[in-house]
Order: sequence, then structure tokens, then C-alpha cells
Amino acid sequence: GDIRVAWEPSRLQQLISLALLAEDENYRPLAVAQFEQTLLSWVAANPPYRGIHYVSAMECALRILSVCHAVDMIRPHLTCPEKIWPAVIGLVDAHARLIIRRLSLYSSAGNHTLAECVGLIYAGLLFAELPGAKRWYETGINLLESEAKRQFLEDGGGVEQAFGYHLLITDLCHLATLLLDSKGCSSATLSEIVAKATTFLGSLFSEDWRLPN
Repeated sequence: GDIRVAWEPSRLQQLISLALLAEDENYRPLAVAQFEQTLLSWVAANPPYRGIHYVSAMECALRILSVCHAVDMIRPHLTCPEKIWPAVIGLVDAHARLIIRRLSLYSSAGNHTLAECVGLIYAGLLFAELPGAKRWYETGINLLESEAKRQFLEDGGGVEQAFGYHLLITDLCHLATLLLDSKGCSSATLSEIVAKATTFLGSLFSEDWRLPN
């Protein structure tokens, strides 16, 4: 089968669902146990730079976003934080080091580039104590601002002219603006682009929140 059959579950976006379940006392014990087991087993089974999950820089970036949001949501309920936090730090550090060496540039620049930039911004701002954090953040924000100007058209549409990708890059840039705002380093460029893009997409959604094919 296609490599994405393996890649997409390893974005670890299911951790978000488990973190949401953990907010309900009825589901919390099982949700937290499954959350911790999933994260720790993934890290143990995928040592840095070995195997299929260290091929795509974009996949590494999406994984950073999932893990950062999910762990932040579930942190009050963790039962083994002494294991979870080293696993998170190790994952983010290894992923950011790979991303910055394998950025999608030149002819390969596209939605992958934006995802990679946002991953670097997350790693650089949220893990500022790590040795590469300053470089990750500066590379991520500078490239994201310049590349977003190219990938979003003046009317808020997407240069790839594919609604699925347009929604993806709008979400990614929106996440970046929210994080930047929270850290006191807002980007007027990104905020303007996101505002135009959300207006553009808003005019296309159907009543049941579907985009045209």
C-alpha cells in the first residue's frame, strides 16, 4: 500500500482525541492510560532518524503540532510525567533537527513548506531551552512569512487551487498566529493572510461545512 497508510496514524493526531476524552471523569483513567501508552510506545519504536517516520519533514512537523497540543491539554492528568516529558522533549528535538535540514524549498515548495515552518516555530518557541531553538524559530517565521505571501493569493485563495490543501495551509498559518500572539511576537503579515483566507473559504463552505471537490 501507499506509505501514507503508515505515515498518517503516526502523525499522532489521535492523541488530541484522547486528551479531549480525559476531560471527562468517566473516561479519564482509560484515556490517560491509552494516551501515555501510545506516545511512549511510538517514541520507543521509532528512535531518531531510523525508519519510515524520519523520511518526510512535513510528517515530522505535523507530529510536533499534535504532540505539543495533546500533551498540553492532558498534562494535569498524567500519571507518569517523569516518562512523558523526556519523551516529548526528545521527539521535538530530533524532529526539529531533521526538519531544518530537509526543508521543502525551490521546486518542491508548497503546503509541505508551510507545515515544516510551523513545526519549527512550535519547537523554537515552546522549547526555547533546546540548543537549536533560536535557529528553528527564526528560520520558521522568516520562511513562513515569505512563503505564505506566495502560496496565498491576494483575494485569499490558494495558489495550488485545491480546496483541501487551502484549508490545510490556512489552519496551519492560523495555529502559528495564535502561538505567536500568545508569546508576544505577533506577525501582522500572517494575521492579514489568515483573515483573507478564512473569508475566502467561508464563502465556499456549504451549510454542512463541506468544501467543493
